[in-house]
Amino acid sequence: MYIALLLVLLGLALFFILKGVQQHQKIKTIIGAVIAFLAISFFWFMDFWGEALWYDNLGYADRFWVTNFANMGFAAAGALFGFILMFLLTLSFTKRHSVIKKFTYLLSVVIGGFWGYSNWDIILKFWNGVSTGITDPILGKDVGFYLFSLPFFDSLYGLILSISVIAIIASFLAHFIHLQENNIFFYFPVDLEVKSENIFSPLFFTPAVFIFLLIAGRFLA
Repeated sequence: MYIALLLVLLGLALFFILKGVQQHQKIKTIIGAVIAFLAISFFWFMDFWGEALWYDNLGYADRFWVTNFANMGFAAAGALFGFILMFLLTLSFTKRHSVIKKFTYLLSVVIGGFWGYSNWDIILKFWNGVSTGITDPILGKDVGFYLFSLPFFDSLYGLILSISVIAIIASFLAHFIHLQENNIFFYFPVDLEVKSENIFSPLFFTPAVFIFLLIAGRFLA
């Protein structure tokens, strides 16, 4: 019954959005978007609150709220970290690359947010990690490092590596693919342009960061 009601509301929202687009009426498009947002939000809240009551009835309300607050908090922190990292990697981009920069910002926020949301337990283990008192006989490290710290470092390394790869791709797209009159064409600079630090520095900076990360990854390995 609930699924049927949700589908009806989403269908009504889609109807208003399509009508608004076809008839170039923003008010209908906005109404459709508002209906879709309210419908999804309402049913999500119903599911969320029902689960909260169930955990509370079992006596695990604290675990439920810690898990959900950790999910939301670390997702926000991961999104912020991803944005800051991408901002630094694309800092040398010029104004004519603003479209690519905005897209990479959005992509890094999504990736960082998903990383924080999906790795909340690893982050909490790292945050609350303790010493086990048992030493690794080969490397001489406390076993707690492998239980609590190393999984977090591996996960964080994967996030940073992913964002750096996106920055490298964005650098090459920004400098070797141009848009003109709705056409896409490849652009290859001449020798004098390649030596220009102001224009082509991202082509050298972002791969350098990537190579440094690969070297750092050998340390974790």
